[in-house]
Amino acid sequence: MLKWLTIFLGVTGLIVTIVLMTCKYQNSRKEQVRTATELSLPTAISPPQDANSKKQCSDCTGKTPCWYILLAWPEGITVWVVILTFAVIGWQADETRKTAEATQCAVALQERTAKRQLRAYMAVRKSRLILHEDGSVEAKIKLANCGQTPAYDLKGGVYCRFDMYPIRDIKPIPDDLRQSQGTVGAGLACWLLPPGGRHDKGNRGHLLNKLSAVGGNLVYCANGYFTYRDTFQDPHWIKFQMIVGGPGSVRVDTDGNQQWAVFSTDSEGNEEDQDS
Repeated sequence: MLKWLTIFLGVTGLIVTIVLMTCKYQNSRKEQVRTATELSLPTAISPPQDANSKKQCSDCTGKTPCWYILLAWPEGITVWVVILTFAVIGWQADETRKTAEATQCAVALQERTAKRQLRAYMAVRKSRLILHEDGSVEAKIKLANCGQTPAYDLKGGVYCRFDMYPIRDIKPIPDDLRQSQGTVGAGLACWLLPPGGRHDKGNRGHLLNKLSAVGGNLVYCANGYFTYRDTFQDPHWIKFQMIVGGPGSVRVDTDGNQQWAVFSTDSEGNEEDQDS
């Protein structure tokens, strides 16, 4: 708005300046013509003058103010019409700019909304810690695509180990850790199967007692970090940290062949990228 106001004032000032200069030039020319005419006439013979002619001459002399032209007909009306025309043009241009900007904002908002609705969303679902009779364990983590389009170039890994809670120093995923890579379709999932391990030489009952001991700090922790691209080629990432034991307690289920404990989400270490 300020830009258009500046242009309008500049154009208006230019027009007024030109009009005033023209007025001054015309008055000067009239004064020169009047003086030359009076000098060319004999002194003894003077044209009769009445009150009206004296008034007309006095109106056309160089003593007339230059702004008088702004109130005269038709010059003054022409100036005001031009000024009004430029004002209308400036207002219309400013309104057109505002409309174009509003349209661009609306289109950009629609594009962002469409991306948020249609993009891929990776999330952890139904994660288990399989408990073998000899005390060894295996993590089985389900990474699902909850979005409406596929997740491309899914890359990452899961680092699992026994640790003491709270886990204050989250170590980075080792470079030599087995990592997955692929594409997960909309509504589908992939199972993450990191290497198993064990805490000590005790059996399954011994391990469950240590994980669920009152006041105990032993937990089994799974840290994961994955990156992927959506159908719009925008990059995304997800980090998760899940535990068995500690504040998450231990809940054991079985299907007759295997026993497992359900992972719970820890209070820290869970992040994902946010839509802009």
